[in-house]
Amino acid sequence: MFKTRKPVIASTLDEYAKDPKANIRNDCVILDAMAILHSISHIPETWGGLADQIFNKVIKSYLSGSKRVDFVADVNKPNSIKDGECSKHLSDSGLIHVKISGKDQKTPTNMQSWNIFLTS
Repeated sequence: MFKTRKPVIASTLDEYAKDPKANIRNDCVILDAMAILHSISHIPETWGGLADQIFNKVIKSYLSGSKRVDFVADVNKPNSIKDGECSKHLSDSGLIHVKISGKDQKTPTNMQSWNIFLTS
């Protein structure tokens, strides 16, 4: 299987965005769940707080005039390329299993635990 390097994809997208002043309609916003999780600088104390923080980003996108907001998250299927890459990363960093049982459950609030959680 062939994987495309991100710079190649970025340069292809740049070709479609030659004129930044073009009249662009904001019909749809696509939000990348992992990008949002990685961009969080202050981790809320609870999973409910995290859900509220993410939901607020989704609502802001909708209120910006979008007719539709897509919230896209990864799924690591067994025996996939992504699963193999995650397994390789986890062998170095460990693994955190989290079963979220309610909105008041505590999140891994220190950055090291949070980063390990994100790669799990």
